[in-house]
Amino acid sequence: MIGVCISYQVAASGFLTSDPVLSLGSGHVNTLSTMLAVLPFSLAPNVGFLSKFSMMGLGAIALSFLAIFKHGYNEYGLSGFTHIPTSTLYPSSFSEFSHWFGVSSFCFGISPMVFNVKESMANPLQMGRACNVALNLVCFAYIFFGDLTLLLLTPKGAEPITGDIIQSLPANSLPTLVVRISMV
Repeated sequence: MIGVCISYQVAASGFLTSDPVLSLGSGHVNTLSTMLAVLPFSLAPNVGFLSKFSMMGLGAIALSFLAIFKHGYNEYGLSGFTHIPTSTLYPSSFSEFSHWFGVSSFCFGISPMVFNVKESMANPLQMGRACNVALNLVCFAYIFFGDLTLLLLTPKGAEPITGDIIQSLPANSLPTLVVRISMV
């Protein structure tokens, strides 16, 4: 759980630091500000009250995907779907594998949080089924949207995406600002 929290702080600080409008000056200050924003929620003994905000989070993710897709379509059209290189379907080095494993572990590492969430459920006996459905949906969404985004933003001859997808968006645009705020 500590690793998940650290990964979140690093990601949130990176999103803030890479945006000239959102950054508070340095990575340390950005990290401290996100920590202070999340701290009250982290100290709650029961996270049931956060369920009311769940739809807002899903909306933020959907808005982020729409902004990324819109940029990719405006920049390249659908030309990325005409040439699908098989080399992008699997990691080509140990380093790429380790990045994939880190993302997978972070995104699917929910087991330490299950106990807090289980206690706030209307029917805690359904926790196993809820985890199964949630993990399958997340897995499908990552594969589907990840591959679509990769194909859309990397047509033949385009620069490969080596970091997170947000780095491929124009630095000072409104969609990029919306995506970074949504991700934080």
